[in-house]
Amino acid sequence: MRGGINLNWQLDIYRQLRNARDAAGQRFNVALERRNYFITRLVADVAENYFRLMALDKRLENLNLTIELQERSLEIAQALKEAARITELGVLRFQAEVRKNQSEKLIVNQDIVVTENRINFLLNRFPQPVERVSAGFYELNINRLSVGVPSQLLQNRPDIRQAERDLAATGLDVKVARVNFFPQLVISGGTGLASLVINHLFEPQAVIGTFASGLVGPLINKRSIRAEYLTANARQLQALYTYQRVVLNAFTEVVNRLSMVEKYTASIELKKQQMAALEASVEVASNLFQNARVEYIDVLLAQRDLRDARGTLIDTKVEQLVAIVNTYQALGGGLLSNPNGAVVPNQNPYIHTVSSGETFRTISQRYYESERYSKALWAANKTAIPDPDRLTVGDKIVIPPADQLDQSLIDVGPAPASARPETGPGNEPAIIPPPLPPPASLPSPFGEPETKDPAVKATGGTKPSAASPNPATRK
Repeated sequence: MRGGINLNWQLDIYRQLRNARDAAGQRFNVALERRNYFITRLVADVAENYFRLMALDKRLENLNLTIELQERSLEIAQALKEAARITELGVLRFQAEVRKNQSEKLIVNQDIVVTENRINFLLNRFPQPVERVSAGFYELNINRLSVGVPSQLLQNRPDIRQAERDLAATGLDVKVARVNFFPQLVISGGTGLASLVINHLFEPQAVIGTFASGLVGPLINKRSIRAEYLTANARQLQALYTYQRVVLNAFTEVVNRLSMVEKYTASIELKKQQMAALEASVEVASNLFQNARVEYIDVLLAQRDLRDARGTLIDTKVEQLVAIVNTYQALGGGLLSNPNGAVVPNQNPYIHTVSSGETFRTISQRYYESERYSKALWAANKTAIPDPDRLTVGDKIVIPPADQLDQSLIDVGPAPASARPETGPGNEPAIIPPPLPPPASLPSPFGEPETKDPAVKATGGTKPSAASPNPATRK
C-alpha cells in the first residue's frame, strides 16, 4: 500500500510567473473598464431619451397652438364666406390643415409612448409614465462645458484606459513567452506512506520522503515555443494599433461634439429671432385676412411657416442637449477611476460618503492632502453633522474647493492640492491603478504641443426630474 503528496516548485528566476500575474491583473482592469464604459453609455442613453421626450412634448404643444390658430382662421373664413367675401375654397383649405395637424398629434402621442418605454427599459422597469417638466425646454441649460487640454480629459475615457491596459498586458505576455526559451529550475519534493502490510501502514517506519531539483530546458518543443512567442508579439502589435485607433477616434469624437455644441447654440439664438418674426407675421396676416385685405393663402403660408419654424427650433434644441450629453460621455462621463485624475469642479462640490473609521482629519488628508483643513471642512458640514467627533458610516460630507472653505479655521501650513475624488463609481475605493502613459512612438494627438482649447459655452438650465439623470452628474 502506498499514499503520499508530491509538490513541485518552479523558481521565478526570469519573472515569468510574476509577469503572468501582472498580465492577469491588467486584464481584470480591462473588464472593469468595460463595465465603466457600459455605465457611462447607459447614463447618456437615459439622458438623451429624456430630452427627446421633452422635445416631443413641445412638438405636441406646437401642434396644439397651430390647430388653435387654424380653427380661429377657419371660423373667420366661414364668416367671410357667408358674407360673400371669399369662396368655399378658403374654408376647405383651412379644414384640411386642421385635420392634417390633428392627425400628426396622434403620431406624436405614439412617439411619446415609445420613448417613455425606451427609458423604462433602460432603467429596468415595466412600462409606466415618465415624470418630466417640459415647460422651460427652450431655456433649458446644462452645466457649462469648460474644456481644458483634451489629452488630459481623454484619460477619463474607459475605452482609452481599456486599450492602455490591454497593451500593457500583451507586453507582459511577450516577456512570459520569451522566458520559455530558457532553462527552468524546478524543485520537487514529496512525502508519503509505504508498507507491504496494511497493518503497518501508519507506523513511523512506513513514512518516506523525497527531495530533488533539476533544470528543465526546451529540447523537443522549441518550434512550439517559438510559435507562441511570435503569436504574443503579433498580439502586442495588434494591441498597439488598437490603442492608436482608440485614441485618435476619441480625440476626433470630442472635437466634433464640442463643435456641435457651439454651432447648435448659435443656431438656436438665430432660430428664436426667426420664430419671433414669424409670430408677428401670423398676427398681421390674421388681422388683414379678417378685414379682407389679403387672401386666405397668405394666412395659411404664415401659419405653416410658424409651425415649421417651431418644429425646427425644437429639433435644434434637442440636438444641442444631446450633443452636450454625448460630450460628457465622450470625456469619460464623470467616472474617475484614477485617484490622480481630474479635480472636483468648483461649481459642483463633491459628495463623500463616510466609511468605517473615517474622521474629518482623514477626509481632509484624503482630498486636500493635509489635515489642517479638518476644522474648516467640518464647519462647511456643521448643519448636517453637529458633532465633528461623531461621524457615522453613510454620512454625506460635502467636499468644497479649498478656496471656498472658512480661511480663519484653516491651520497654518503649506497650501493643499486641489480637492479631488479618490473613489470610483458608487463612492467605493478605487482599485484601478493610474493609466499607463501612451507609447512614445505612438503618433497620436497626445504628442502634439500642449495647447488650450477654446471653452464652449452651453445654454444654462433647469434641473431635470428624478427620472432623468443629469449627464454632468458623477455616477
